[in-house]
This record gives sequence, C-alpha cells and structure tokens, in this order.
Amino acid sequence: RAWLGTRGRAVAAALVATLFLTGLVATPGGRAAAAGFLSQFRSQRLQAVPLDADQTNQVGDVLAGLVDSGVFTGDPHQLAGFGEPDGVANLAEASRLVGFAVPPVDPSALPRGVERTPRRILVSQAHEARVTFDRDKALAYLRSHGRPDARLPERFDGTQLVVQVPAVVIQQFAGRDGGPAVLVGKAGMLGVDTEGGASLEELREVMLGLPGLPAETVAQLRSIGDWRTTLPIPVPADQVRSAPATVNGAEGLSFADQTGRLHALLWQRDGHIWGVAGVLSSDQVRDVADSLG
Repeated sequence: RAWLGTRGRAVAAALVATLFLTGLVATPGGRAAAAGFLSQFRSQRLQAVPLDADQTNQVGDVLAGLVDSGVFTGDPHQLAGFGEPDGVANLAEASRLVGFAVPPVDPSALPRGVERTPRRILVSQAHEARVTFDRDKALAYLRSHGRPDARLPERFDGTQLVVQVPAVVIQQFAGRDGGPAVLVGKAGMLGVDTEGGASLEELREVMLGLPGLPAETVAQLRSIGDWRTTLPIPVPADQVRSAPATVNGAEGLSFADQTGRLHALLWQRDGHIWGVAGVLSSDQVRDVADSLG
C-alpha cells in the first residue's frame, strides 16, 4: 500500500500501519529471551475495522508524520522486497516458490463468461522487513503534538519491529473482455515481533495513544475481544460494506462495494489466509470459495 511518495517511505509507513492496526498482538509463549524477542504475533482471526474518509486521512497523516519525523526508520534495501509480484507458468511452480500447496480452482465453480483456467498466476515470496523505533524522536514528536509531559523509558530506543511478510499466490481469471474478472488468493500467516527493549504490548500503548488518531478507531481497536490473536482489517466504510462470514466452517469476512457489482470473501484456515474477489454476485463468490475445500 503506497501511503507515501517513494517505495521506501511507503514501506516504512505500511509497517508502522501494521503495528497500529494489529494492535501489536502477542501470543502466549512468545517471549524468547535467548533470541532477544519480547513478544510475537501470528494472526488467527480477522476483524473488520471500518474507517470513513476522514478517519482514513487522519490515520494516514499520523503514519506519514511518524515516518517523516524519523520515529520509525528502515533500510530501503531491506524493504525493497515490497514490489510487484512475479508471474509464473503454473501452480506447481507457484507452490514450489512459496512452500505450500496451491489448489486449482474447480472450473465448474466459475461463473459463465469466466475462463476455466487462470490467465495469470502471480507470486510474491515471503520475506522479513524491519523498522526501528527512535525514542528521542518519538518524544519530540509527541511533545510537538500537544503532549508536553510525554515520557518513554530509555529501553524503548532502538527497538525493532520485525514483520514476517507472508508469501502470496494469486490466480487471476479473465472475463469476456480479457480483463481480470476473478481473483483467488492464498497466503501464509502475517507475523509481527519486536526485538529490543520494548514489547509489542508496550509499543501498542504508545501507538494507540498517538495524538491525531480518530478516537472512534482507537476505541474499535481497544474493544477487540482477543487482541492477542486478531488481525484487524481496515475497511473504507464509504466504499465497502463488510460483514462476518463463514467459509467451510472457517470464520472470515465478506465484502461488497456500494454498487453491489464487486464481492469478496477473506478467511483463515489451516495456517493460511484465503481470498476470493471479483465482478461477481455474492453467491458466485461463495461457490468459488466453497470449491477450494
């Protein structure tokens, strides 16, 4: 998600957004002192967090400010892995590259007018990215934004946010006009760790207390029942409707645009995130999702 002007700044902002939106989730047993990790997150559930246009802009402004002021920094060469996915010849090659099996879509589940085999298969391989927290610049940022009494322990300085970006495979099916009509995706699990003096829970509190964040958004994040295992998904409420859904017994989310022409399903099962989207009815999206087993 290119929130800022250049790829490096966009990636850094995206990682900070991950930190904010996940609520800095930590799983039990995530502390591994020998490795220097203080806590760990692996997404197990999905929850929509609706944002209207003003809230989206407010969150974007805060994230941009954190990156521009140097509160979070990252190595552009290390972060360069956030690029366009690569095309591959077939699902066997895709599965080999990402390290998990990618099932074909049952042609009978695809609606009329959609090609029976994917026009393109796109792969983005798993990689790690890090951003570093600067305590002094964070204090300067807070104090310049209406928090003159802000305090942060010295041990926070230099803490790294380590994001394990999962591998993703997208099967793209063309419609009658040759353009993409159906997208079917499978990905690994998002992982977020900290390495250094501050835990994820401590940085979570710093992030949720940032001046300028919409109060309603912060309240939504704080109200998540099990923040240790739940990955919030930001949803532009003025453009997309979302609702809880179940796919083959797995909990997920359904989405539809305001016109009712575009529908999508997103769910987690067996340690992977799955998705189906396209210019389809909700029933057609459901048929494709159900066919994946």
